[in-house]
This record gives sequence, C-alpha cells and structure tokens, in this order.
Amino acid sequence: MFIQVAKEVGGTCNLVPIQRLDLLVRDWQLSGAYGADAGQEYLGEITQDLEVSAEQPLVLEALRASGTWCYLLPHPGTQFTRSRAGTPDGKRPSFSALSPPALLPQQRGGGC
Repeated sequence: MFIQVAKEVGGTCNLVPIQRLDLLVRDWQLSGAYGADAGQEYLGEITQDLEVSAEQPLVLEALRASGTWCYLLPHPGTQFTRSRAGTPDGKRPSFSALSPPALLPQQRGGGC
C-alpha cells in the first residue's frame, strides 16, 4: 500500500515516487552475516522470489531501484531493549557498527 500511495503522489506532483528506500532487518538470525553487503545479498534473494511469483510488480520495482538498500542487523543487546530510556549507549558495539550512517548519533559542532 505504501508503494502504491508513493506512486500516486509522485505521479500527481511530478516527483520520483521513492527516491531512497532503506530496509533494516533487525535481530537477523538466519546467518552470521550482517551489514549492507549481506543485506544486498538477501535483497537479491527476495527479489528473485518476487520475480518468480510475479504477484507484486510494484514491490519488485521498488526493490530493484538503485536507491534501495537492505541492512541486516543483529540484536542490539538486552541492555538496550530492556531499558525504558533506550539510549544509543545501551546498544552492542556490533549493532552500531553495522547500522547505516543515517542511524548513528550525530556529533554536533560548537555553538548554542
């Protein structure tokens, strides 16, 4: 449904419907491989499955787009998941190291 809405709005406003799509798979357990490379491999497998079924052409189109990335992430650690605060400090280092740069805490420069 999201892809259909994006396509409709994009067509109406003369915009690219989905410019970037980051798929984050947290708590990945099917293999010991994590990160962007493993995610792209997994995305390729999913895309192949969709090509065979031919039931979701809009989803297949979005997944094939050059702005689509998949990241496989391990469990962030129980200190993070059991904390009410959920601060980045509680994540396991391996979780942060494999997260897309946009998800990592940003260092702010000086000033107010």
